[in-house]
Amino acid sequence: MESLSTDTNTPSLSELYRECIQSFRRFLLALSEKDSYVIRLKQVHLPEILEEYGRTKIWGDQTKADLPARARGSLDDTLRHDDELKHLVQAILVRLRALLGQGK
Repeated sequence: MESLSTDTNTPSLSELYRECIQSFRRFLLALSEKDSYVIRLKQVHLPEILEEYGRTKIWGDQTKADLPARARGSLDDTLRHDDELKHLVQAILVRLRALLGQGK
């Protein structure tokens, strides 16, 4: 977890969340193409991916991850004194972003 220190180069949770949502959208667009190979082979089921996208959006709304980092009540603001949990959330969002990038 050393790479997720609280230095100025580390993206905020809100930035990571926005990047995940953008990656999810790009992934869904790729899957929605007419000639999507993984959809035709039924390796991926679009309704399940859409459901996970919805869950991620709801999580972002409920935790206020969608608010700017400096906004009062944002996820960044809420976790500012809990480094362990903040680093865990950062690691999860970084991993999700990477997986969505690989999926596309």
